[in-house]
Amino acid sequence: MRSEGEVREERKGRKGRILRFLRSPELGLLCGGATVLLLAVGSFVVAGTRDGASAALRTDELAPFFTDPSPWHLWLYLLVPVLGLYGLNTLLCTWDTTVERWRKGQHSPWQHGPAIVHAALLVALLAHLVGGFGSRDGDPVVVGRDWTALGDGRRVRLGDLRPEFHPGGQLAQLTASLDVAAEGQDVPESTVEVSFSHPLTSGWGSRLWLLAGVDDGPVVVLRPRDAPGVPWALAAAVLLGSGLVLMGRRWL
Repeated sequence: MRSEGEVREERKGRKGRILRFLRSPELGLLCGGATVLLLAVGSFVVAGTRDGASAALRTDELAPFFTDPSPWHLWLYLLVPVLGLYGLNTLLCTWDTTVERWRKGQHSPWQHGPAIVHAALLVALLAHLVGGFGSRDGDPVVVGRDWTALGDGRRVRLGDLRPEFHPGGQLAQLTASLDVAAEGQDVPESTVEVSFSHPLTSGWGSRLWLLAGVDDGPVVVLRPRDAPGVPWALAAAVLLGSGLVLMGRRWL
Protein backbone atom coordinates (compact mmCIF):
# COMPACT_ATOMS: atom_id res chain seq x y z
CA MET A 1 0.00 0.00 0.00
CA ARG A 2 1.41 3.39 -1.00
CA SER A 3 2.11 5.97 1.65
CA GLU A 4 0.34 9.33 1.80
CA GLY A 5 3.56 11.05 0.74
CA GLU A 6 3.80 8.91 -2.39
CA VAL A 7 0.20 9.73 -3.30
CA ARG A 8 0.89 13.45 -2.89
CA GLU A 9 4.00 13.22 -5.05
CA GLU A 10 2.06 11.37 -7.74
CA ARG A 11 -0.67 14.01 -7.74
CA LYS A 12 1.94 16.76 -7.83
CA GLY A 13 3.66 15.11 -10.78
CA ARG A 14 0.34 14.71 -12.62
CA LYS A 15 -0.49 18.39 -12.08
CA GLY A 16 2.97 19.33 -13.28
CA ARG A 17 2.54 17.36 -16.50
CA ILE A 18 -0.86 18.95 -17.13
CA LEU A 19 0.55 22.45 -16.59
CA ARG A 20 3.51 21.73 -18.89
CA PHE A 21 1.11 20.54 -21.56
CA LEU A 22 -1.09 23.64 -21.18
CA ARG A 23 2.02 25.83 -21.47
CA SER A 24 3.56 23.97 -24.39
CA PRO A 25 3.99 25.61 -27.83
CA GLU A 26 2.83 22.33 -29.34
CA LEU A 27 -0.62 22.81 -27.82
CA GLY A 28 -0.78 26.28 -29.36
CA LEU A 29 0.05 24.87 -32.78
CA LEU A 30 -2.58 22.13 -32.42
CA CYS A 31 -5.25 24.61 -31.33
CA GLY A 32 -4.34 27.01 -34.13
CA GLY A 33 -4.58 24.27 -36.75
CA ALA A 34 -7.85 22.95 -35.28
CA THR A 35 -9.30 26.49 -35.29
CA VAL A 36 -8.51 26.98 -38.98
CA LEU A 37 -9.93 23.55 -39.86
CA LEU A 38 -13.16 24.02 -37.88
CA LEU A 39 -13.75 27.49 -39.30
CA ALA A 40 -13.21 26.15 -42.82
CA VAL A 41 -15.74 23.39 -42.17
CA GLY A 42 -18.14 25.91 -40.67
CA SER A 43 -18.01 28.17 -43.72
CA PHE A 44 -19.17 25.30 -45.94
CA VAL A 45 -21.81 24.10 -43.45
CA VAL A 46 -23.36 27.56 -42.96
CA ALA A 47 -23.47 28.16 -46.72
CA GLY A 48 -25.00 24.75 -47.35
CA THR A 49 -27.65 24.99 -44.61
CA ARG A 50 -28.57 28.68 -45.08
CA ASP A 51 -32.21 27.73 -45.73
CA GLY A 52 -32.29 25.18 -42.91
CA ALA A 53 -30.26 24.84 -39.72
CA SER A 54 -28.39 28.12 -40.33
CA ALA A 55 -31.38 30.23 -41.35
CA ALA A 56 -31.41 32.19 -38.06
CA LEU A 57 -27.72 33.14 -38.21
CA ARG A 58 -26.80 36.79 -38.79
CA THR A 59 -23.28 38.20 -39.14
CA ASP A 60 -21.29 37.44 -35.97
CA GLU A 61 -24.11 36.35 -33.62
CA LEU A 62 -23.48 33.23 -31.53
CA ALA A 63 -26.72 32.99 -29.55
CA PRO A 64 -28.72 31.24 -32.36
CA PHE A 65 -26.25 28.35 -32.28
CA PHE A 66 -27.32 27.58 -28.71
CA THR A 67 -30.99 28.64 -28.66
CA ASP A 68 -31.70 26.21 -31.49
CA PRO A 69 -28.93 23.54 -31.39
CA SER A 70 -28.31 21.45 -34.48
CA PRO A 71 -25.92 18.60 -35.32
CA TRP A 72 -24.90 20.66 -38.35
CA HIS A 73 -23.25 23.11 -35.98
CA LEU A 74 -21.01 20.56 -34.30
CA TRP A 75 -18.03 22.45 -35.73
CA LEU A 76 -18.97 25.50 -33.60
CA TYR A 77 -19.53 23.45 -30.45
CA LEU A 78 -16.07 21.93 -30.91
CA LEU A 79 -14.59 25.35 -31.66
CA VAL A 80 -15.61 26.70 -28.23
CA PRO A 81 -13.34 24.42 -26.14
CA VAL A 82 -10.59 24.65 -28.76
CA LEU A 83 -10.54 28.45 -28.53
CA GLY A 84 -10.73 28.21 -24.74
CA LEU A 85 -7.62 26.03 -24.71
CA TYR A 86 -5.98 28.30 -27.28
CA GLY A 87 -6.61 31.36 -25.12
CA LEU A 88 -5.37 29.64 -21.95
CA ASN A 89 -2.25 28.39 -23.70
CA THR A 90 -1.53 31.86 -25.11
CA LEU A 91 -2.01 33.45 -21.68
CA LEU A 92 0.28 30.97 -19.90
CA CYS A 93 2.99 31.08 -22.56
CA THR A 94 2.93 34.87 -22.67
CA TRP A 95 3.10 35.08 -18.87
CA ASP A 96 6.03 32.64 -18.68
CA THR A 97 7.99 34.43 -21.41
CA THR A 98 7.36 37.87 -19.92
CA VAL A 99 8.37 36.82 -16.41
CA GLU A 100 11.51 35.08 -17.72
CA ARG A 101 12.61 38.13 -19.71
CA TRP A 102 11.90 40.44 -16.80
CA ARG A 103 14.04 38.32 -14.47
CA LYS A 104 16.84 38.48 -17.02
CA GLY A 105 16.76 42.27 -16.84
CA GLN A 106 14.98 42.81 -20.17
CA HIS A 107 12.77 45.65 -18.97
CA SER A 108 12.64 47.68 -22.17
CA PRO A 109 9.25 47.73 -23.95
CA TRP A 110 11.08 46.85 -27.17
CA GLN A 111 11.77 43.42 -25.68
CA HIS A 112 8.08 42.64 -25.12
CA GLY A 113 6.55 43.16 -28.56
CA PRO A 114 5.60 39.46 -28.97
CA ALA A 115 3.82 39.51 -25.61
CA ILE A 116 1.73 42.49 -26.73
CA VAL A 117 0.86 40.70 -29.98
CA HIS A 118 -0.28 37.69 -27.93
CA ALA A 119 -2.33 40.00 -25.71
CA ALA A 120 -3.97 41.35 -28.89
CA LEU A 121 -4.99 37.79 -29.78
CA LEU A 122 -6.61 37.32 -26.36
CA VAL A 123 -8.50 40.62 -26.63
CA ALA A 124 -9.62 39.67 -30.16
CA LEU A 125 -11.03 36.39 -28.83
CA LEU A 126 -12.83 38.35 -26.12
CA ALA A 127 -14.21 40.73 -28.77
CA HIS A 128 -15.72 37.81 -30.68
CA LEU A 129 -17.22 36.39 -27.47
CA VAL A 130 -18.73 39.70 -26.32
CA GLY A 131 -19.94 40.58 -29.80
CA GLY A 132 -21.27 37.11 -30.51
CA PHE A 133 -23.55 37.01 -27.49
CA GLY A 134 -24.24 40.74 -27.10
CA SER A 135 -25.03 41.82 -30.68
CA ARG A 136 -28.68 42.38 -31.53
CA ASP A 137 -30.79 44.38 -33.96
CA GLY A 138 -33.32 47.05 -33.03
CA ASP A 139 -36.42 48.38 -34.75
CA PRO A 140 -35.76 50.22 -38.03
CA VAL A 141 -35.66 54.02 -37.95
CA VAL A 142 -37.08 55.98 -40.91
CA VAL A 143 -35.23 59.26 -41.52
CA GLY A 144 -36.56 61.98 -43.81
CA ARG A 145 -36.22 65.74 -44.15
CA ASP A 146 -37.56 66.30 -40.62
CA TRP A 147 -35.62 65.62 -37.43
CA THR A 148 -35.83 62.01 -36.20
CA ALA A 149 -34.67 60.90 -32.73
CA LEU A 150 -32.16 58.06 -32.59
CA GLY A 151 -32.77 57.31 -28.92
CA ASP A 152 -29.22 58.02 -27.76
CA GLY A 153 -29.55 61.76 -27.15
CA ARG A 154 -29.12 62.63 -30.84
CA ARG A 155 -31.41 63.19 -33.76
CA VAL A 156 -30.80 63.23 -37.48
CA ARG A 157 -32.34 64.46 -40.69
CA LEU A 158 -31.70 63.54 -44.29
CA GLY A 159 -29.64 65.79 -46.55
CA ASP A 160 -28.40 64.64 -49.93
CA LEU A 161 -28.84 61.22 -51.53
CA ARG A 162 -26.27 59.95 -54.02
CA PRO A 163 -27.15 56.59 -55.61
CA GLU A 164 -24.70 54.66 -57.80
CA PHE A 165 -25.90 52.09 -60.31
CA HIS A 166 -24.50 49.06 -62.10
CA PRO A 167 -24.40 49.19 -65.91
CA GLY A 168 -27.59 47.12 -65.93
CA GLY A 169 -29.45 49.71 -63.88
CA GLN A 170 -29.37 47.93 -60.53
CA LEU A 171 -28.48 49.94 -57.41
CA ALA A 172 -24.81 49.38 -56.54
CA GLN A 173 -24.27 51.84 -53.71
CA LEU A 174 -26.22 54.51 -51.89
CA THR A 175 -24.64 57.36 -49.94
CA ALA A 176 -26.83 59.48 -47.68
CA SER A 177 -25.77 62.73 -46.03
CA LEU A 178 -27.21 63.07 -42.51
CA ASP A 179 -27.31 66.17 -40.32
CA VAL A 180 -26.70 65.23 -36.68
CA ALA A 181 -27.83 67.37 -33.73
CA ALA A 182 -28.30 66.94 -29.99
CA GLU A 183 -31.78 66.14 -28.74
CA GLY A 184 -33.82 69.33 -28.61
CA GLN A 185 -31.44 71.28 -30.86
CA ASP A 186 -32.23 72.43 -34.41
CA VAL A 187 -28.70 73.42 -35.36
CA PRO A 188 -26.65 70.47 -36.74
CA GLU A 189 -23.48 69.69 -34.81
CA SER A 190 -22.05 67.69 -37.69
CA THR A 191 -22.86 66.14 -41.03
CA VAL A 192 -21.98 62.51 -41.67
CA GLU A 193 -22.22 60.30 -44.71
CA VAL A 194 -23.56 56.79 -44.40
CA SER A 195 -23.68 54.03 -47.00
CA PHE A 196 -24.25 50.29 -47.14
CA SER A 197 -20.68 49.74 -45.97
CA HIS A 198 -20.29 52.80 -43.73
CA PRO A 199 -22.83 53.04 -40.86
CA LEU A 200 -23.50 55.85 -38.42
CA THR A 201 -21.79 54.97 -35.13
CA SER A 202 -21.56 55.95 -31.48
CA GLY A 203 -19.80 54.66 -28.37
CA TRP A 204 -16.61 53.65 -30.22
CA GLY A 205 -18.72 51.56 -32.57
CA SER A 206 -20.72 49.75 -29.90
CA ARG A 207 -23.90 51.15 -31.45
CA LEU A 208 -24.40 51.12 -35.22
CA TRP A 209 -27.09 52.49 -37.50
CA LEU A 210 -26.82 50.51 -40.72
CA LEU A 211 -28.23 51.91 -43.94
CA ALA A 212 -30.89 49.37 -44.89
CA GLY A 213 -32.62 51.04 -47.82
CA VAL A 214 -34.32 54.04 -49.36
CA ASP A 215 -37.94 54.91 -50.11
CA ASP A 216 -40.00 57.66 -51.68
CA GLY A 217 -40.21 60.91 -49.82
CA PRO A 218 -37.29 60.76 -49.92
CA VAL A 219 -36.50 58.78 -46.76
CA VAL A 220 -33.81 56.30 -45.77
CA VAL A 221 -34.19 53.37 -43.41
CA LEU A 222 -31.56 52.88 -40.70
CA ARG A 223 -31.29 49.56 -38.87
CA PRO A 224 -29.95 49.98 -35.30
CA ARG A 225 -27.56 47.32 -34.08
CA ASP A 226 -25.86 46.85 -30.73
CA ALA A 227 -22.29 45.73 -31.36
CA PRO A 228 -20.51 45.60 -27.96
CA GLY A 229 -17.60 43.65 -29.42
CA VAL A 230 -16.46 46.49 -31.69
CA PRO A 231 -14.62 48.53 -28.99
CA TRP A 232 -12.80 45.37 -27.91
CA ALA A 233 -11.88 44.67 -31.54
CA LEU A 234 -10.51 48.21 -31.84
CA ALA A 235 -8.47 47.66 -28.66
CA ALA A 236 -7.11 44.41 -30.14
CA ALA A 237 -6.12 46.26 -33.32
CA VAL A 238 -4.30 48.93 -31.30
CA LEU A 239 -2.45 46.28 -29.28
CA LEU A 240 -1.55 44.36 -32.43
CA GLY A 241 -0.20 47.48 -34.12
CA SER A 242 1.78 48.45 -31.02
CA GLY A 243 3.25 44.97 -30.72
CA LEU A 244 4.26 44.89 -34.37
CA VAL A 245 5.91 48.30 -34.05
CA LEU A 246 7.90 47.12 -31.03
CA MET A 247 8.88 43.93 -32.84
CA GLY A 248 9.82 45.89 -35.96
CA ARG A 249 12.85 47.37 -34.25
CA ARG A 250 14.47 43.96 -34.57
CA TRP A 251 14.35 44.25 -38.35
CA LEU A 252 15.73 47.79 -38.60
